Amino acid sequence: MNKSLSPEVQERFKRFDAHLPSSDDPTLVVLKGHLLAEEILENLIKSKCRFPEALEGVEIGFFLKAKLARALIGNSHPNGLLLTDSVWGMLEALNSLRNELAHALEPKKLEAKIQRFLSFAPKPNKKTTSKQESNIALYTAIVGTLSYLACFETIALTGEIPTRLSDNVKNGTDLFTT
Repeated sequence: MNKSLSPEVQERFKRFDAHLPSSDDPTLVVLKGHLLAEEILENLIKSKCRFPEALEGVEIGFFLKAKLARALIGNSHPNGLLLTDSVWGMLEALNSLRNELAHALEPKKLEAKIQRFLSFAPKPNKKTTSKQESNIALYTAIVGTLSYLACFETIALTGEIPTRLSDNVKNGTDLFTT
């Protein structure tokens, strides 16, 4: 792990390594990625609350967490980092994909939901032709989305831009489209 990264960033990436499998099983990758995204959304929401303890034990679904986080955070941070519409679109598509997998033993719309999710990726993947290509693209897009959210989480928790990003932000780069 890069020692120049803050402890918060290091901890987040340890959680990614521990819980997000590099797997051929899209169900496992989607479900674990969804849970990790939900953790970050919860942290983003709590970071904007004056009394986050009031939310303890409150059941809020992923869809509402994503909407609430977006309402609280907006599409940019005062430091210049952008959280573009495509990130929020990927979260909505990830939730839809997760629901398709969680509520059907043999999901009928799985490939269409995967392709919709991938269409929001920073560098849209051409329509994947094989199951293996689709699984790799799915994993890569989930990791990218989680990494991007983790940057905002770090800023929310520490007030600082993660070390590797500060040069891109100074240059006004939208990290999700580069």
